[in-house]
Amino acid sequence: MRSFFLLLLVLPLLMACNNNVSNTENNNTMNTTPEVPTAPTDEQTIQTLIHTLFSATDNRDWATVKGTMAASVYTDYSALGGEPGQYTPEEIVNDWEALLPGFERTIHLTANEAIWVAGDRATATLDGVATHYTPVEDGADFWTVIVGYDLEFVQEEGAWKLARIDVSLYDQLGNENLPAQAAEKVKQGDIQPIKESLASVDNFEAFDPVILLENWKGFAPNAYSVHRAGASKTGGVTVQEVEFNSNGANLKGHLFLPPHFEADQQYQAVIVTGSWTSVKEQMPDEYASLLAQAGYLSLTFDFTGFGASEGQPRQVEDYVLKIGDIKAAIDYLTTHPNVEAASLTGMGFCASSGYMAHAAAQDPRLKNLVLVAPWLHNPAIAQTIYDMRPGKTEGLLEAARQAKATYAETGEMAYVLAASELDPLSAMFVPNNVFDYYLNPAKAAGQHYDNRFAVSSWEPWLTFDGIASAQDIQQPVFIVHSEQGAVPQGTKDFYAQLNGPKDIVWLNDYNQQQLYFEAEAVNSAVEKVVDYLKAQ
Repeated sequence: MRSFFLLLLVLPLLMACNNNVSNTENNNTMNTTPEVPTAPTDEQTIQTLIHTLFSATDNRDWATVKGTMAASVYTDYSALGGEPGQYTPEEIVNDWEALLPGFERTIHLTANEAIWVAGDRATATLDGVATHYTPVEDGADFWTVIVGYDLEFVQEEGAWKLARIDVSLYDQLGNENLPAQAAEKVKQGDIQPIKESLASVDNFEAFDPVILLENWKGFAPNAYSVHRAGASKTGGVTVQEVEFNSNGANLKGHLFLPPHFEADQQYQAVIVTGSWTSVKEQMPDEYASLLAQAGYLSLTFDFTGFGASEGQPRQVEDYVLKIGDIKAAIDYLTTHPNVEAASLTGMGFCASSGYMAHAAAQDPRLKNLVLVAPWLHNPAIAQTIYDMRPGKTEGLLEAARQAKATYAETGEMAYVLAASELDPLSAMFVPNNVFDYYLNPAKAAGQHYDNRFAVSSWEPWLTFDGIASAQDIQQPVFIVHSEQGAVPQGTKDFYAQLNGPKDIVWLNDYNQQQLYFEAEAVNSAVEKVVDYLKAQ
């Protein structure tokens, strides 16, 4: 059955809804001045749409379910079974009707919702607990699944509609045979009436979704997830919340302290910066934590206008700003009492490799330069890549100029989605889950990450030359990359132009995404980096 697992989206947050109604009634009683209703924001409209879909599915209100969907919806449940593909609302609901009535009740709750809107496109990520109940002879009446959802929305005829859904499996409990049994009941015409309450069902407390949500940490995905702040804090590593100033903006960071940290000692230190549009909770924290376990004091931070840091407009990918932020991080660490300033290392990922390389060329306080999975381009390379996009490179540059002018005049920045499986105008358009790092809540999506890209960013991004700095770098340089990674030719050009000490390792068994989060790839890269730094 191609898509029955979409049933897991049901969400009747009845208690929360009842509480909201009660609070509204109480407020109206105390407030004699009637309030003028305000139009809901796009984010609120999409959140309502999500809850409507869940509640309608739970109550088998198929007409309402279909009304929440676009004319075609891309679904991918390969983590649980089923074939990914484009389906009509009718096809999806037909599959649901072949399964859901075989259960007496389903109860689904969510957590960690994040919704990002850019024009007429939007994405959302959330985590869910789905409990299905139907009585069976052996008493194994429940099947509970803990999952992550990645959704996309489009506007059709002036209304937001669901256009894509992808599910990641975190964990499951109970009787895994129940879905097949429920489907067989429907096939035999044994349709179950909806059981209004499960309170009287024996042993239900063991699978109560509310209990599961209260103990959510116990169901954190085994794979890397941004909900765990992007890094394992095991092995005696501790993390301090820090901040420092960069050109008037307060930047928020994480300082990872090695095991058995001594406040009167100095340590070799590493500044770790992430890919374009990223926040510290993603690959920077993952690597910084492992470096701390190896004995290095490690700093991650959100660039100006990203994550928890200050700065307006938001989500502007500007190399001038980001190189300045790296220099501010150097200021912070070289004056830190526990940092051995004479051995400070700059470590850049993906796009920030170019920023870190320029910072090293300009600031000799960086003693070593390490680049992992670097995206290194110049305007010529960028044009070969982005001429394949709608409007080509020149169209993106013109859009950037218009966005910048509009912001100067009105203070309103235009945005596109940073990552999308559906929108070719997004900054990262890679369909079919080839590169879903920024969209998948089991990887790096969620509340920490803002899935928007300021349109004005196209100009600094497309005109940046991350390769040119190589000739001016005097520090030793170490690179870890893959032929399957981003723009390997750019890295080879950069490496060839380096005049000082240099070394490069190719981990060709892994692609770009795997080097961001997959345990085996990350551990392999960290091992190479630590061996290199110890030899310096």
